[in-house]
Amino acid sequence: MQARRLFLYRPNFLAYQNQSKQSQQSLGSIMPEFLDIFLLNTKSRIASSKDVLTQSGISEEVIEAIFNDMVQKNYSLMPKKNELVSARKPLNLLKRVGFTNHNPTKNLLIQNGWLAS
Repeated sequence: MQARRLFLYRPNFLAYQNQSKQSQQSLGSIMPEFLDIFLLNTKSRIASSKDVLTQSGISEEVIEAIFNDMVQKNYSLMPKKNELVSARKPLNLLKRVGFTNHNPTKNLLIQNGWLAS
């Protein structure tokens, strides 16, 4: 319980800017990929969408045609990364602990779509 309080109410306890430059660089360089792996999970979202359509009585052939059509016309199956509801709290936490104060990390997060430019 004590650790939770420190984490929730005292984000400077884990402050990124208090880390060494080498630690900041190391953590910052892997953060975009970490967010991709744990917050996107695109295959799961597509499977879930297909399940909903299947349960609605739409045939497999029509579902595949819908998804193929979306891909061919470049419709996105997901909102932008920085607009994902599931990303709001993790991104706010990154800001609170100082990840966005480190320019190389901030630039990587922008390049990878996790922060708006």
